[in-house]
Amino acid sequence: MFINVEHGDGKNLLVNPDCNAVILQDYIRRACGVKSTVTIDLSDENALLMELFNKPPQENMFDFFMPRSTFVLVQVERGPDGSILKVSPLLTDWEKKYPFMERKLRQRDKKVKQNMATEKELKERGRGSKLSVKSDSPTSAGKTSSKVSLKNGKSSAKGDNRTLTIATDETAPPKKTNSKGKKKQSQ
Repeated sequence: MFINVEHGDGKNLLVNPDCNAVILQDYIRRACGVKSTVTIDLSDENALLMELFNKPPQENMFDFFMPRSTFVLVQVERGPDGSILKVSPLLTDWEKKYPFMERKLRQRDKKVKQNMATEKELKERGRGSKLSVKSDSPTSAGKTSSKVSLKNGKSSAKGDNRTLTIATDETAPPKKTNSKGKKKQSQ
């Protein structure tokens, strides 16, 4: 079984994926002239990554590929947490040959930027926030009601003070009672 890897200036590389993940990556890297410091992967025409960099090094890749399928060699930029930040095909004029792939990669990049902006905003908000918890007396159902107030350190026109009420089960074991509902006397 062989797969086709498109790369460079319209070049095709036939690859036998019946080998370990490390051997497959090294062979593709050497045959396509990609530096060892660059994270590479294979993408199909729908911009779905094979994520070779996440596979165990000694795992056989035969079952992950369909015979005679075609893939585009891509460079993957990863964040410090291992998340995929950007995918760049290493094929000249790939936009013309795979327009759907271009659209999907643009959408992926847009989502990543939105997620990064949201995370940054949450981190900035979290710096000046104060959290206080007030516990009320137990309710008749044996639960304790707690109020959690989050006060943002920044001044806001709308006022950013929020209160959340949470009902939790009481952690103390239930008290023993007799058949009439009265507490039993300790002997």
